[in-house]
Amino acid sequence: MAFCSKDPTSIDQARDFLVARRKEKLFAAQDGMSLCLYSGSLEFHEARKVMGDAFGGETAKEGGVLLNTFLAPLGMLKDGPEAKKDRQEANAFCLGFFANELYQKNGLIMGIKDDQDELQSVVVFREYDPAREHRSGPKIVEKISEFIRNIRTYIMIQSDPLGVPEFFADKDRMKEFNKSMKKLEAVGDPMRELHEQYGPKDTHWYVGIVASNPKCQGSGYCKEAMDILCKAADECGVECYLECEEKNKGYYEKFQYKSVKKLVKKFALEAAGGLGSPDWHLMVRQPC
Repeated sequence: MAFCSKDPTSIDQARDFLVARRKEKLFAAQDGMSLCLYSGSLEFHEARKVMGDAFGGETAKEGGVLLNTFLAPLGMLKDGPEAKKDRQEANAFCLGFFANELYQKNGLIMGIKDDQDELQSVVVFREYDPAREHRSGPKIVEKISEFIRNIRTYIMIQSDPLGVPEFFADKDRMKEFNKSMKKLEAVGDPMRELHEQYGPKDTHWYVGIVASNPKCQGSGYCKEAMDILCKAADECGVECYLECEEKNKGYYEKFQYKSVKKLVKKFALEAAGGLGSPDWHLMVRQPC
């Protein structure tokens, strides 16, 4: 019996598929790995921690170039434990908002835990219907909805065990951080336009975040999460879309993603000093 109908518009069907497979333990690539879903055996602060560590990086060069670039004015691209701590906390904070936006827009947050019940990898994706996106309400209504969602997300982050970044206690640094985030917001609209132009034209899954604990990279946790996502997409007959840096293109190709557009564009600010790659790829995966 199929877990998904031919209609790929319901993320609930994907959730049912994942829950069923979790119970059957069919995704144990190696002993000790277990699938978890928010809001079940996966807590939001656990996902934020992994995302923050992954995108912040053990060093600035190892992290995600886009967000880290905008953190450059705060001195977070320097070497040393203090800069690393600030960088990872800032990423955990910012990506918490993005992850919750994806989740609230008919999405799922899933991850892989080890045998110590520690979360090691996270994937956040949502259903994306291009036609419905075009039918969205007036801009003012969208802005109000976004404002309310952000307020709720901030309260959720503030009250969870991870909390807000410690450097927020410094008012000058927090002001600089807010200025940097305003600049980052300007990247959102062109990325959405590129999604509409080069992404699938039918309802699909937008894979917004893929993260793995940098201390455990190479141990198969992220591969396990991506394998599960691919199997769910195949079962549901859904295309997937994501954006990635040049350095990660080869990794996603292992999961049958293909680049449909290379963006030879400097998303990074000059202050980044050439960190990472300025080139990005828009990638699409067809269901098998």
